[in-house]
Amino acid sequence: MWHAACVVAWDFWKSPSDYGRVLRRLQKRRCAETGRRLWKTAEVDHRVPLFQVWREHRAAPWPSLLGFWGLPNLQVINREAHVGKCAEEARFRRVIADG
Repeated sequence: MWHAACVVAWDFWKSPSDYGRVLRRLQKRRCAETGRRLWKTAEVDHRVPLFQVWREHRAAPWPSLLGFWGLPNLQVINREAHVGKCAEEARFRRVIADG
């Protein structure tokens, strides 16, 4: 049986794309990374990557951690910017692992 907070976190984690329409409007249809116009292939992304949330905010109370899964930590970025951001995050994680 899942705790209610776990269910909410799972829903946030598995469906950030549900916020795409709202985020596009909030961002005035601009890529949060580049400032350029959003393309149809734009993707919803976490501003602070979830691996980093766990690493740096692990001791935070559960309700504040949920904010990292939801709208406050989400952005819409163009696919090319997302690929670049993911590559940079992977390099960062590799450096930490090699540490």
